[in-house]
Amino acid sequence: MSFSHTVATTASLSLLLFSSPIAAQPSQIHLAIMEEPSTSMSVQFSTPVTTQSEQVIQYGNSADDLAFVETTASYNFTDGGSEHYEQTFHIGEMKHLKPHTRNYYRVGSDGGGWSDVYDFVTAPVNGDTSAFPLRFGIWGDMGHTNSQILMSVKEEVENNNFDMILHVGDFAYDMHDDNGHNGDAFMNDIQPMAARVPYMVSQRPQLFSALLFILTCVDANSDADAHRSIWVTTSTHMNGLITRRDSEICHTPMILS
Repeated sequence: MSFSHTVATTASLSLLLFSSPIAAQPSQIHLAIMEEPSTSMSVQFSTPVTTQSEQVIQYGNSADDLAFVETTASYNFTDGGSEHYEQTFHIGEMKHLKPHTRNYYRVGSDGGGWSDVYDFVTAPVNGDTSAFPLRFGIWGDMGHTNSQILMSVKEEVENNNFDMILHVGDFAYDMHDDNGHNGDAFMNDIQPMAARVPYMVSQRPQLFSALLFILTCVDANSDADAHRSIWVTTSTHMNGLITRRDSEICHTPMILS
């Protein structure tokens, strides 16, 4: 084989690799609850800015029957670093879902490539106690290079032990580092969890943050009614997340049931 033929072959292969749909597959996929969490779910994801195809969400009650389609809203983002790295974010809503039901979805397009199929469970309607207890994973201070709890919480999600994740401050360390690529890596780190359960966040304050959740309703005067009660739970940015006093301090997630 001649040198010129080798160069041509290598160039063709490189073009094929970089133009492959795999290179443009959706990434950073994450769910968030909407105003009606029992009947809808929001999903956001990223694609390379070069992807021109309209991005959609396909979803349904079976992984083999994604019968419903929603178009996403898209906007381009340019990182403020010296590289001026660009990508396109997409956000859409899965609608008319049934309460406390497992749903399946994927995002992307034929032209740009598709994500894997993920599943999630909608919240129960207010007053329905059959789905209780609801289980929350709560933590803070998790970076891309110091994510000591990542493998354990991924396992919890895989085992269907969380209904929602609450990340109370300090993400990636930092999202903008390395021209934004560190933030991208962090979002892909959490994708196995965030694509399956709502991943809700709060902003990091200067000293500590208080996060309030209203979990359900009525009267907590008896054990029989406790699971139907309003529980207002607070967690501070630092001390409230400490669940051990040993060397694993701040690296063990709280599980609230």
